[in-house]
Parts: sequence; C-alpha cells; structure tokens
Amino acid sequence: MLVEPIDILSTRFDDKLDEIETPEAKAAEMEHAIKHEIRVKLDENPVLYTSLKERLEELIARRKERQLTIEELLEEYRDVMEKMRTNAEEGAAHGFEPEQYPFYQMLASELEGFEDDNVKELTHIITEIIEENRVIDWTFKDDVKREMRKRIKRQLRASNCPSKQVESLARQLMELAEVHYKQIAY
Repeated sequence: MLVEPIDILSTRFDDKLDEIETPEAKAAEMEHAIKHEIRVKLDENPVLYTSLKERLEELIARRKERQLTIEELLEEYRDVMEKMRTNAEEGAAHGFEPEQYPFYQMLASELEGFEDDNVKELTHIITEIIEENRVIDWTFKDDVKREMRKRIKRQLRASNCPSKQVESLARQLMELAEVHYKQIAY
C-alpha cells in the first residue's frame, strides 16, 4: 500500500507529526521532509533554500555533537519549516508576485549596500524585461535568451551594479527566469 506524500507546507503535515509518538521519530520525519522540500525547491529560490540547507546541515551537526537537545532540535526544525511557509507572504508584503520574490532575494543578497527601494525597483524592471522578451519555448531559443541576457546586463549596469558582478548576476537571473517564467499564460 502506497501512502500519499504530504506537503511539508500544509497543515496536514503538522497533523501527521502529532500522530508520531517519540521526539526522535518526529525529528527524523521533519528532517526528511525539510531535505526533500529543499531539494525540490532549490532551483526556484536558490537564495532562500541554500541558506535553509546550510542551516539544516548545521543543526544536524550540532545534534550529532550533542550541542542540542531533541526538544531544541524540534524547535529549530519548526523554525525552518515556518520560514519556508512564510516566504510567499514576505514577498507579497514587499509588493511582489510569487515568481518575482526570488529575484528580489537574489538581487538583495548580491547587491549589498544598495537601498532596498532601489533593489525593489530593479527587481520589477528585470522581471518586466523577462516578461517582455519571452515567447513560446523561449528557453530553447538561444537568440531570445541572448537578447534577454543582454537587456538584463544593460539594466544592471544602468543601476550601478559593480561591473565585476554583472556577468555572474545576469547568468543567475537567467537561471531563475528559466524556472519561473518558462511557461506563457494565455
């Protein structure tokens, strides 16, 4: 008999955890679910999920070294899960659509020292460039991707992005674009 997987972000997952009796089994279930969620969503939001992956690895190491009690570990895992759950709400609070927020997080992490309003504006401009340039199957069309990347780099330079970061940042933004803007809605 196969059991349907339960999304870690749903309240059903909390119900499933409540059914588990021992704290160690709860921690194992949470760890497995968090690892799975990170693996699945890493490409969608590399900034968030890379930081959560690093945090999870640190928690596992601290538990192995007996620096955390099982109760402390469970609380830390709940914090990680809560961060995953509230990410979309944070994006909306900043004025972003769900597909835009990972761009903002990437730009904010790469362009330290930039005013938040400038990063928000740059995010909107870059996602607009992507939306304007995408066509059916654009991810398979090198000429479309080349033009999109060129316009993104031009915008990064116009926004005073350090020249040594332009190429790398444009590449990362294009990778995000291929994940979030691959499909065209009709």
